[in-house]
Amino acid sequence: MPAPQTLGMASVDRYPQEQPLITCPMECEVCVEPGDCEDCLDCLYWPNVVDDDAPYVAPARGRSLPIKSAEIEAARRRVVTSKRVGLISRRLRRIRGLSQRRLAADLGWSHASLGRMEMDASAISLSKVETLVQQAGYRIAFVAESTPVPGEITDDGWEAADLIARDRAGRRLSPLGPVTWNPPEDLRQDASLRGREWTWRRPGPD
Repeated sequence: MPAPQTLGMASVDRYPQEQPLITCPMECEVCVEPGDCEDCLDCLYWPNVVDDDAPYVAPARGRSLPIKSAEIEAARRRVVTSKRVGLISRRLRRIRGLSQRRLAADLGWSHASLGRMEMDASAISLSKVETLVQQAGYRIAFVAESTPVPGEITDDGWEAADLIARDRAGRRLSPLGPVTWNPPEDLRQDASLRGREWTWRRPGPD
């Protein structure tokens, strides 16, 4: 079994901002509770209709979009420890293909509890944070600022899908599929994008 990796816990965001309650606009079997919308494609694109038959377009490789690259780098510099826990949770769900509800059930938590942790873990107990990061193959450690830690996750690993991509309601897009930025010129030329700055694609079969 590989050795656990390390999550540095050098700082804590002590005063989290309250998050507005998200009310699901759809009547469906996916969204049972407020907050389920994150992994519901119908809610992400509401009131537009989801086109499941649209051809998959692979996102561009490399840093070909300098404007968004600068925005991503700025977002990475703002990441604090309490936010990094949520990013690790999203990364774990992306790797395992899990919704928030499924991961919460695997951990024996409520869906709302995991949702709060992904938004901001500063008000969550240390024991619950430790349980989550251990599931992702990490451990909590307190180290000196100048001490390099082999295997520690760096903020360079967080991409647009986790840091800046949002739907029209300001919600983060699901980590269970590729996210592509649509530059303004593409929105003007391609009506099928329906004015969406970000396009989320349902993951294809393995």
